[in-house]
Amino acid sequence: MTPQEPTSAHTLRITGWPVASAMLAVVACFAATLLFSQLELRPISDHAIDILGDAAPSLEHLAAIQTQLMRWTPQVYEHIDGADRDTNHTRATLADIRNSIDSEIALYRMLPSFPGESQLMDQVVADLALLDEVTAQVLADADAGAPQLARQRMRDHFHPRMARTNVDVTAIRTLNARFIRVRAASILETRHTAQRVVAVLGALSLLVATLATILVLRSLRSRARLLEERDRLLGARADELEAFAGRVAHDLRNPLAAIAMRVMTAQEQSDASPVIRDHLSKLARQVERTSGIIDGMLEFARAGANPAPGSHADLRAVIDELMPEVRPAAEAANAELEVEPFPPIELACAPEALASVLANLVSNAVKYVVDGQQVPRRISIRVAERDGRGHVEVTDNGPGIPANAQNTVFQPFRRLDHRHPGIGLGLATVKKIIEAYHGRVGLRSTPGEGSSFWFELPKAA
Repeated sequence: MTPQEPTSAHTLRITGWPVASAMLAVVACFAATLLFSQLELRPISDHAIDILGDAAPSLEHLAAIQTQLMRWTPQVYEHIDGADRDTNHTRATLADIRNSIDSEIALYRMLPSFPGESQLMDQVVADLALLDEVTAQVLADADAGAPQLARQRMRDHFHPRMARTNVDVTAIRTLNARFIRVRAASILETRHTAQRVVAVLGALSLLVATLATILVLRSLRSRARLLEERDRLLGARADELEAFAGRVAHDLRNPLAAIAMRVMTAQEQSDASPVIRDHLSKLARQVERTSGIIDGMLEFARAGANPAPGSHADLRAVIDELMPEVRPAAEAANAELEVEPFPPIELACAPEALASVLANLVSNAVKYVVDGQQVPRRISIRVAERDGRGHVEVTDNGPGIPANAQNTVFQPFRRLDHRHPGIGLGLATVKKIIEAYHGRVGLRSTPGEGSSFWFELPKAA
């Protein structure tokens, strides 16, 4: 059974790789979706910038030029018809129109251009120059008192030049409109392509996520089975340990009792020398210590047994019976042992098992309180009732337990200090007994200030 444990742990570690790989695949798919979405949608932004930054302002400037051209003709006719004989005013108005057109052309040329656009604007500038010449001749004819000649020049030269200028400006507007249509079509096509790519990547991401979820569920089920198997193996090992401890302890008691009797008999012989008596005394102490270890192993093995139903114990009677046994050890350690007052309470536990738990906790406190620095040394037993359960604490002001060891003190064969006798089964026995009677056990400890071991048991019905 023991060789199977590493295999289970190894398998538990391996099952994490498929899960991690699946999660990475899901993240990669979503990241690819976002990346391709950005790459596909970027041309849309570029086309929109082209429209907003070039074509749209170009159309605004061209419209402004045509608006000024529409003001040009009426000004000339008003001068010919005599509605405005102030030549300076007419020329100033026409100059204002011409300056506005030049300003719009200058702003237009500052914008980005595309093929053919600059040549068309050059043609418009040439048309305007010819239109300036015809306008000057018409104004000169009107000022010379020849309105008929001025109108004739308007029909033959001015209107054709003005029409030609408008045609060229319209050609530029048409070019910009065509540019906008092309860019708009590109935006729509890019948008459709991006939608298709995002849909494909989204479906792929969904597929990978679904497969990853299935893999995770299968891995979790596999992990749960492995954990159950490991718990079963650990339980079997614990049962074997208990059985082994019981067998070993039982097999050692008889020969150890025989050794103890022979040592006692040898000590009672009066002709033994002092040296032999000293050796026999040391041997007796070793036999007594070994007997204590065997008793601890037996108690640990028995603690795993199923308790008899209907067990109950008077906690005060158990404590009163225990005090004469543990008080001499406390006095030898110069420790004050007190039981704080508490009302009568009966717990759902066999009296012998409850006495074993209290004896272990108090003996443990007596053993370690001597290592503390606080004076006087104190050990207290406190009892309270909480939610229908009896809560018992054994508190001392000894050295306390390091934080990194507090989670392991209830495990079998765990010893914090090898200077004191024992094999590390006392607290493990306490835990097994309390849990066998459906209780809880724990501790609170602050290094340098002391420890408080507690347990809770249901009250007897």
